[in-house]
Amino acid sequence: ANLKVFRMLFNRAVELDLIPIQNNPFGKHKLKTEKVEKSFLTQTEVDAIDQVKLTAGSKMEAHRDMFVFACYAGGIRISDLLQLRVERYDRTTKVISFFVHKTKNNHTIKLPKRAVEILERYISNGKTSGYIFDLLDESIFNAPADLLLTKISSATAYANKNFKTIKDLAGIEKPISF
Repeated sequence: ANLKVFRMLFNRAVELDLIPIQNNPFGKHKLKTEKVEKSFLTQTEVDAIDQVKLTAGSKMEAHRDMFVFACYAGGIRISDLLQLRVERYDRTTKVISFFVHKTKNNHTIKLPKRAVEILERYISNGKTSGYIFDLLDESIFNAPADLLLTKISSATAYANKNFKTIKDLAGIEKPISF
């Protein structure tokens, strides 16, 4: 799985003209992939994750909340979750809009009640701008794409590491990640 991250970084570096295409080792060598059987969570399992007792204000709590939020908000990718911004959320209509980086499209979601409850907790202190989940430093907003990608990759690895602990605490044995 780690080679996929390197491949993505090399492909992105070529896109940004940081390295010439002939220097991309993944242009010559294909990664062997295995078919992975995807399993989905039941509502009971999502509830169990949602109810795990964690230290208030901790990164682990933010990772859990982000995961549960994604479950209720239609499965938003972690890279897009990390970049959700307060200024793109309409508190009146309960709609959030964001740019889906993988598909290069804007997306708008009318949030269900549980997703709204989670979001409101993260913006309840009168916060009017910035990353909702505060897991990326605000200084990288509008940073060059390569820096943003590096920060997102690192934040994703950290979230997935914590999420393994959270799912274990919730008593879920099947392999799941963001």
